[in-house]
Amino acid sequence: MDKRQVFFYKSKPYRSSRPVWFVIFFAIFAWLLACKPITPIPPASPTPILARVAFTTAPTPAPTSVTAASSPTPEKCSETRGQVQSHAYNSVLLPNYHIYLPPCYDFDEEAHYPVLYLLHGANFEDDQWVRLGIEEESPEYIIVMPYEKYSLRPTYETEFGEIFINDFLPYIDRNYRTQRDKKYRAIGGLSRGGGWAIRYGLTRWDIFSAFGAHSPAIFYQDYARLNDWLCEIPADSLPRIYIDTGDKDQNFLIIADFGNLLAENKIAHTWRLYLGFHNERYWRAHVAEYLRWYGEGWTDENEK
Repeated sequence: MDKRQVFFYKSKPYRSSRPVWFVIFFAIFAWLLACKPITPIPPASPTPILARVAFTTAPTPAPTSVTAASSPTPEKCSETRGQVQSHAYNSVLLPNYHIYLPPCYDFDEEAHYPVLYLLHGANFEDDQWVRLGIEEESPEYIIVMPYEKYSLRPTYETEFGEIFINDFLPYIDRNYRTQRDKKYRAIGGLSRGGGWAIRYGLTRWDIFSAFGAHSPAIFYQDYARLNDWLCEIPADSLPRIYIDTGDKDQNFLIIADFGNLLAENKIAHTWRLYLGFHNERYWRAHVAEYLRWYGEGWTDENEK
């Protein structure tokens, strides 16, 4: 192939591509003429960019409830122990008394409590039960311990019992927040105090729902009347009864006879015979059990 032919071969595509480039150039020129000139934007403070809103159907939200400001939570009583107080009483035969008030007694002035009357032994005073440890057990009820000043006198020579029942009990109900229904009132005692508890537990069943006789010294004049007293109590008004004694107690046989009398009459009662004598060491060892027994009666009543 000669040079002329080579030149002709290379120039042929050049001639054939002119119309294509012309068309492209004309299209670009027309497009530029169609565009509007861009006006410069003057500087301005930054404008928040709004997100593009998508027009999507969504469920209507439920109105938001507003929580009202809560009132302050009332303080709760944190007391775990009760308190013992000593007070004078206007009687020659019953001049003083100790009283145990349960935990939180002063905190809630609307609360009312069961009440237990505990009587001391002969030749002792109203602090005897305190020394034996009732406060350490912290029961949830009131305990009243009156002082029988002339506790060595025969019962037929003293009016202590009448003052205790007719004057002192109403006084306690007026001045302390006791539950006044008889089902929330009990009486108990040790030695001579146990004798008083038996007498009034059996004869005043209308005001006491339970009595406890702890190593009781049953009064001589009462012993022959025990069976009659039991027979006079309506079956639906019989009190709960607790009796205990030490095996070396000087009154053991008489106390055991009273327990047998209850059994013969098919009267429900709790009987406990322990090792021990008629002394404070014995009672101190069992005071926690005594207090639990009294409290169980009121716990059962509240669950009805």
